[in-house]
Amino acid sequence: MRDLIKYKRLNAVFVAATLWVFTGGCADSHEASTEKSPSTPKQPSTLSASLSEAEVQRGELLEVSVPALLSDTTGSWSWLLDGMPCEGKISMDSKSARATLATDSLAMGLHRMRIGHRDTLNNERAANLAFRVYAKSKPISISYEVIKVYPHETDAYTQGLLFRDDVLWESTGLKGKSSLRKVNLETGVPIQSVSLNPEYFAEGLTIFENQLIQLTWQNRLGLVYDLETMELLRTFRYGLEGWGLTHDSTRLYLSDGSSMIYTLDPQSFQMTGNVEVCDHQGAVNQLNELEFRDGRIWANIYGADRIIAFNPLTGEVTHELNLQNLFDRKQYGAYTDVLNGIAFLPESGHMLVTGKLWPSLFELKWSEEAQ
Repeated sequence: MRDLIKYKRLNAVFVAATLWVFTGGCADSHEASTEKSPSTPKQPSTLSASLSEAEVQRGELLEVSVPALLSDTTGSWSWLLDGMPCEGKISMDSKSARATLATDSLAMGLHRMRIGHRDTLNNERAANLAFRVYAKSKPISISYEVIKVYPHETDAYTQGLLFRDDVLWESTGLKGKSSLRKVNLETGVPIQSVSLNPEYFAEGLTIFENQLIQLTWQNRLGLVYDLETMELLRTFRYGLEGWGLTHDSTRLYLSDGSSMIYTLDPQSFQMTGNVEVCDHQGAVNQLNELEFRDGRIWANIYGADRIIAFNPLTGEVTHELNLQNLFDRKQYGAYTDVLNGIAFLPESGHMLVTGKLWPSLFELKWSEEAQ
């Protein structure tokens, strides 16, 4: 798992972009006039600048070195972070030719900085830098107790799971076997089921305003159903692989198997933003099935018996749950697959978890471990 995380981390190399200066055209050869055509605006030349670190923990100060010009107080400076002015986060020290950037309010993941300087002759220089922010603290470990074990259909390749109005809803995958299921929790038997087109590989599932929204994997097609009848109402497209899906009261959250979480408008299904999920060691890859509860998103890590919780606004991982000893897949033969599926019981707050093709679904009472 950490190999994947290291693969995603930013290399500590920053190269300022090389830009060219264009001048205006020549006079019209057919006229005696010496008037020139309008010139192309000058582009800024390269400004020498570098960062002290390629990666920084949230809350630390990031040092920016601008050796040639930071002592120049006669010109004007501009500082942009992710395209927005950030002068309020910058402290400049002309004597040391260094500046510091406060990172305490930054989200996790990759950020881009643009530094510009314009001298008294209106000449401009600019530098483009990049760095990654990751979590300062190690996630809080969660302990659990198995309260109850429920039966689970062994033909269910679980991709999405949720519990609402005393009913378990499940999205199951695999081409030719994908389905949307309304399930009796106590028996594990579907009350109602809808089979998907054989070409679709179903993925994440959520309920938003009495509609079921289901993803497909590489088809990049979303399916919207009526909650009561399970009738297909409409479809929509998204430009990513679909893995996990959940929502808060205003937006949808989608995972694509990377360390990124994308937000979508729940009416138009247009993408509205994204955040990278990081813990204290860097980006967390393979984010899969998602569930939103109490201001956090809980996520399965594909291929690992591990669930994390993170802040959807900043991407910072706050909790982790190790389920390595929950279910011994070896005793059930080769047909069982990885842990996947998270739901919460609304009254008790207990967590329901299962896996792809597992014969059991587990109700867990969980709590934060003492630090």
